[in-house]
Amino acid sequence: MIQIQRTVTIEVPEIPVSDLLHNTAMRSPEAVAVVDRSHELSYEDLEARVDALSQAIRPLVTGDRWKRIGLSWTPTLDGVITYYAVLRAGAIMVGLMPPKPGSELIRAIEETQPDFLILDEATREKVSRLARQFRIFDLSSLSSELAGGTGAPRTGSAPPISDDPAVLAFTSGTTGPSKCVRLTHRSIVANALMVAAGHRMNSQSVIFVNMPIMNPLHMNAAVSAGATFVIDPARESRTIVDRMARYEVTHFYGTPALFGQLGNDPDIVLEQLETVKYFSCGSRALVPQLSAALEQRFNVTVFQGYGQTETAYHSHVDDPDNPVHGSVGRSLPNTDTRIVDVVTRNPLPIGSIGEIELRGPQLMARYTNRPDLEPFAKGGWFMTGDIGYLSADGHLFVIDRLPRLPVNGKVDYKTLLANLATVQATQAGKKDVIKLDTLSRK
Repeated sequence: MIQIQRTVTIEVPEIPVSDLLHNTAMRSPEAVAVVDRSHELSYEDLEARVDALSQAIRPLVTGDRWKRIGLSWTPTLDGVITYYAVLRAGAIMVGLMPPKPGSELIRAIEETQPDFLILDEATREKVSRLARQFRIFDLSSLSSELAGGTGAPRTGSAPPISDDPAVLAFTSGTTGPSKCVRLTHRSIVANALMVAAGHRMNSQSVIFVNMPIMNPLHMNAAVSAGATFVIDPARESRTIVDRMARYEVTHFYGTPALFGQLGNDPDIVLEQLETVKYFSCGSRALVPQLSAALEQRFNVTVFQGYGQTETAYHSHVDDPDNPVHGSVGRSLPNTDTRIVDVVTRNPLPIGSIGEIELRGPQLMARYTNRPDLEPFAKGGWFMTGDIGYLSADGHLFVIDRLPRLPVNGKVDYKTLLANLATVQATQAGKKDVIKLDTLSRK
């Protein structure tokens, strides 16, 4: 039986990204939108600050449509405000991740050629050799730098629409040089609403994401749901748990290393996590044993998700209230999943191992500056490059990446398929995520 897995369908409005914030501010103006190191900002105040900064940015993007602004993705209140302001002004945001090495940041800037840059201090130092080539603003003082105006009329370009490009983001580069992904306003809005639904976010939720970058995935979902988004750079486990208690966090997102640190800290008291319902891991999968140990010790539910930069960061999530450890869950709303043969590209039956293909409104528009890459199969299916299988109840199990094609473009598919069959036999009846180290290439 061939299976194309989809869960439910939700309505996705044709709006620009910043309208997620605007709509929530109109609906719940006094609700707390952001907590940044104990400083609270309501949705009404956040909307006002975003709008004011957007108006100040607009003269900088007047003229040709879709001017590009390089922005440090830093987990700060300034980062949140500037993200929405840049998109509301009608510019394309080039996402720059401060933890990346300077060489990668420089490559991202040189490849995308932003019209100007808005950087935190750390990123500015890493790309200092570009200082004479680009106009650079300081992220923490942007409002004051623009307060005097540029002398240009404050009209700027036309307001963005849902089909317009919104963000240029770079892939992680796990199978070679990172690729530049173009995400539209529609794909980001769709993903925000789908993630909010899949992660059980609502206006009573308090979302704490403790990661070194401000990936807009969780922030946009929280804003769309009217939830509170917590920013705090704490790295020590006891400090993090203290913040969970102080902010009455319901959803906590971290990395595998951080969850291992929490699980191994003997001094954490269960009462400190009284409001926490869910732990969710980003960047890499948690091993099932750690997930089970965290649930048993802290009386929370641990669930996984899955996605790629090309899917606006998310395409699957496990049921937060009934997770299957080792699985990345079922498709988000409006998202189709199928498994195909890596040679024939034909869809495979339930339980068969092959390449994961996805289809949904959150998919990227295309790669930028890479016309040689065609990531979509017939019918709009995105070829993820990941190997996995679907269970009978629709859970997706991700095994590993497909081997990267060598320079000559040839792969020993006979060996590849034989190894896939071996892994499938080993996997029979199991619910684990394993490494597919035996994939061969010629």
